[in-house]
Amino acid sequence: MQLPDWAQWLPRVHPKDAWGPAFAQSEFAALYDGEPAAESKGKPGTKPPLRTLLTTAQATDHNVRPVVTTFSQWSQARRAFLGRFAKAKTAWSPELANKVYSTQLWQLVKTWEMTQEFGLEGRGRDLFGPARIPAPGATPFLRRPLRRQHRSRMARPELAAAR
Repeated sequence: MQLPDWAQWLPRVHPKDAWGPAFAQSEFAALYDGEPAAESKGKPGTKPPLRTLLTTAQATDHNVRPVVTTFSQWSQARRAFLGRFAKAKTAWSPELANKVYSTQLWQLVKTWEMTQEFGLEGRGRDLFGPARIPAPGATPFLRRPLRRQHRSRMARPELAAAR
C-alpha cells in the first residue's frame, strides 16, 4: 500500500493562523510548548508541557511514564479545544473543515517530531511497562474524528434518520 507523500501529512494552515489567540491561549497549545494557558496561570498542579517532560527525561535518564499521561491529556485538550468550534449542530464550511483537519494534522506531525527527536519509538517498555506495549505505528489511528458514526447507521439509512 502506498502511503501519502510526507508533504500531505503537513497541515495546510497552522493552528495559530487558523484560530488566533484562542489557540495560543489554550491548554492544547500550552501542553505542547509550555506557554501557559490564560485559564491555568498560577494554578497549582498545572502540568508541565510535553517538550519539557521529554527534555528532562532525556537529560537525566529519568522515568518517562508521565509522558504517556501528558500525551493523553494533550489529545483530550485537542478534543476540548476543537469541540468549542465544531459542535453537534455546526454548519460545516470548507474553511472550518480545513481549520479542524489542519489542527489535527499539526498535532500528528508534532507527535511524530517529538517521537523522533526524543527517540521514543524504541522505548515502549519504558513508556508503558513490560506487559503493555502499543502496536507499532498506532499513533495515527488514535486520532479519530470529533464525532464518529456507528457503522450500522451508515449502512442502514433508516437508522441514521432515527437519530
